[in-house]
Amino acid sequence: MSARTVATLLVGMTTGVAMVLVTQRLAAKKKRRREEAEEAEETTELYACRAAPSSGSLRTPSPSSPAIGPALNLTHVNHTIVPAEVSAEACIKWAYAEFGEGLVMSTSFGMQSAVLLHMATRVAPNIPVVWIDTGYLHRETYLFARHLAKRLNLNLHVYQSDLSPARMEALHGRLWANEDDVSHRVYGVLRKVAPMSRALTALGASALLSGVRKSQTDHRSSLDRVTFHHGQRHYRIHPLLHWTKRDVDDYIARHKLPYHPLKRKGYVSVGDAHSTRPLEAATERAERGARFGGRRQECGLHTERADPAQIDAMVRRLEAGHDGDAAPPRMDRSASDDSLLFAAVDCPDAPVHGTNRGVEIYGRESCKFCAAACRVLQSRGLPFTWYTMQRFNQKTGQLEPAEVDGVAVVARADVERRLESVAPGLPPIETVPQIFRDGDYVGGFTELCLALEIPKTVMDVSLLQIGGQLPAVCRTWDAAASSGAQLRRGGPSLQEIFAADDHSAAPSPSS
Repeated sequence: MSARTVATLLVGMTTGVAMVLVTQRLAAKKKRRREEAEEAEETTELYACRAAPSSGSLRTPSPSSPAIGPALNLTHVNHTIVPAEVSAEACIKWAYAEFGEGLVMSTSFGMQSAVLLHMATRVAPNIPVVWIDTGYLHRETYLFARHLAKRLNLNLHVYQSDLSPARMEALHGRLWANEDDVSHRVYGVLRKVAPMSRALTALGASALLSGVRKSQTDHRSSLDRVTFHHGQRHYRIHPLLHWTKRDVDDYIARHKLPYHPLKRKGYVSVGDAHSTRPLEAATERAERGARFGGRRQECGLHTERADPAQIDAMVRRLEAGHDGDAAPPRMDRSASDDSLLFAAVDCPDAPVHGTNRGVEIYGRESCKFCAAACRVLQSRGLPFTWYTMQRFNQKTGQLEPAEVDGVAVVARADVERRLESVAPGLPPIETVPQIFRDGDYVGGFTELCLALEIPKTVMDVSLLQIGGQLPAVCRTWDAAASSGAQLRRGGPSLQEIFAADDHSAAPSPSS
């Protein structure tokens, strides 16, 4: 076969591949536009239904209407305006249009909380988000909350019980460990229901968005998409009520959202640390068996029917303890100062590795992507700190010694702990480099180049020297970084690094 024939075939194959890619891209664009048009049409129909004069079919004045917000004909709303066929996004848009600033949402920062938080803040970016901190949550939950609050720019309002965990245990014992229904209700009222009642009152809420789903518990299977809480006088909207677990997984994957970090450790449902355990479950209802020792499915937030005055009276009696002492003055810990809430997270028992200053790279000298990251940073004149990371030997299935040529390396567990502290919910470390910038997680070589807006050609050139050791100048940086020193700005350029490599021994080919 002649060279001309080969060239013709290659050109033809390249053209064919290009045409296929273009066709796929056009089809994806067309599908996306069609979905956006359908969603817009659906939302328009919802608003038109709201605006149409219905002779009181939508709004029915009633003596039992809430103190805040409109009186709705719930049968009409659930069967005509937001039935199961209406998308979750459209349901949120209707709620936001109906209740305006009276709409708030609750979150537990649980296993799948990222879904509703992401969806709701796309419709109403400044919607108040209420989080009830029981004082008994997993450390990973606080990290997850901080991560999502920062990523989604949440308007977060944190509420806690007036009764501290230590005082509650001193007066009433470890209520969660008791099997009787009274202890379970008392714990729920003290740590969850009473703070939520205060939150809704303080925020002037007339409606509450909640992420419950029918498939989770028996109680939730009986709910409608929009309900009215007669005790606390507000509506509850459940946009995800008809979603399946697969719907949740698909949404999280499509929008690249994180799960709760405890998912990696076998947890399927996350609540208080003392009452949640890992569980391998075949059904979602069985997953709730990982909560409350398997004895109960609900915590009280969704089932307590007492009104605010009754709840307040219960709390005051419980605050007084068993000896009848007068209740202490009330302190409204609306926790607008999130710095206090996360102070314990920022100062854990064991410090997180790293300096949180500038660019920090965890890698291996034999990694071509680590070397390429060094070259790219030097081409931009950016200083960085290099850490050699402990290697996992895939052949033996074991971690190699935490020392290389007499120099201590960073333990893999320390890197994973740092990653969990700033970006919880990500999968375990499988590749290097792992790069941080000013304390925030960047990712690997590709993510670094995207963050620095490095042209594709420069990325390709930086990867040309593959296999073998890092260039000599990188080994010098490695030695400097091992003592904790940072490199100075204005090092050699990409071209100078290549020139330095020409004088060093030729690298061995990559395997």
